[in-house]
Amino acid sequence: MSFKKIKINLCVFDNPITEISDQITYLVDAAKQDMYKFNVSKNLKLDALNICLENFNFEKTKTIKDFCEKSEKSIGVLLTEYISFENGVLKMYNRDILAATENCDSRTKQGRLFMLLKAQKSINFLFKLGESPQLLNFNEIYPSAQVLKINYPKNNPPNYLNKKIINKKYDIFFSGRMTNIRREIIKTLSKEFTVCCPEIKLSPLKRANLARQSKVGINLPISFEERTASLMRNYFYLKNNIPCLCIGTKKTNLFDEVFSHINGSESLNLIKDIINNHNQILETQIKSYNRLCQNSMSCFPSSYIDLWARCEGF
Repeated sequence: MSFKKIKINLCVFDNPITEISDQITYLVDAAKQDMYKFNVSKNLKLDALNICLENFNFEKTKTIKDFCEKSEKSIGVLLTEYISFENGVLKMYNRDILAATENCDSRTKQGRLFMLLKAQKSINFLFKLGESPQLLNFNEIYPSAQVLKINYPKNNPPNYLNKKIINKKYDIFFSGRMTNIRREIIKTLSKEFTVCCPEIKLSPLKRANLARQSKVGINLPISFEERTASLMRNYFYLKNNIPCLCIGTKKTNLFDEVFSHINGSESLNLIKDIINNHNQILETQIKSYNRLCQNSMSCFPSSYIDLWARCEGF
């Protein structure tokens, strides 16, 4: 059987769909482009290659171990957290993993990494989406599985977006977990622009509808220490036909070069120019993004998926 006919099951367990919808969209688009069958569920499947999100607790770790032992299968894990190992120090989001942050307390951070390590006998491959997360020196703490990149899918907005003129009610859109630095930036922007900033628990469809009614989507750093732009948020904006503006983030890879970046005191005037010329900037960003996609023959690492499928008996 050709590996292209193999089903890939993304097992999300109890992760809230509203918080991982961008990752799901990216994976669905990548699988569709590569002609894989793709499924999203809360359970591991016997008839598919299983990829789990790395955020699993002790109970789910045991579920994974039992499933793999009984079925003689292995799983892949999708990494989403910015984990690094620098000068003998384990870090998450550029902070010591023992230190609490706004985004995550220290026990939660340690637990996520510990469960990932505990499950490594069941894990065949680790995956990341594009260049995200960076995972500096990750192989030193997790040598048992290779980290594979799922390349960027070509930008294919829903068909109706190309036919329907959408009224723009807002200048700026942002949706994400609120932190001190994000509150500060949004408070400043709200004095000059109409800003749409819905709750993070909003359904993916409602969130997308609000984004399409905005001229520009913004990407903000999660903390003063960690200023990496969210790849998933940028992909969400292009998918919904609005340009992305990164404010206060740093460029770390070629993907970041696709989008507009602003830092410094001149920001407000530049933001006004971008809002006033949002259609032209969107066109430029989509062209740049699709040029980046042309460097890859496929999204999924097909030779590894083929080998994995054969080992699983498909």
